[in-house]
Amino acid sequence: VGFGVYATGSGDATITVQHCFDIDATAATQWFDHIDVSAGVTVSGASPIDGNYAYPVSNIRMNLTAVSGSPTAHFVVLQTGV
Repeated sequence: VGFGVYATGSGDATITVQHCFDIDATAATQWFDHIDVSAGVTVSGASPIDGNYAYPVSNIRMNLTAVSGSPTAHFVVLQTGV
């Protein structure tokens, strides 16, 4: 699974990409930060970021932790064979 994160508009967004191993994620689910896109990564139109998962996980999410200006954050996930 590959993913990309970028922001459009003015400003930038601080994000974390996370995953879990619970099939049905709930409020009690333990989320793990992606090793390369952990807390405090800032994305903008000029500085997107990408990564991948080489092992199976149940859920993937982008956690938006801060914004500067008025950006729109985009999280794109692609899986082969689907």
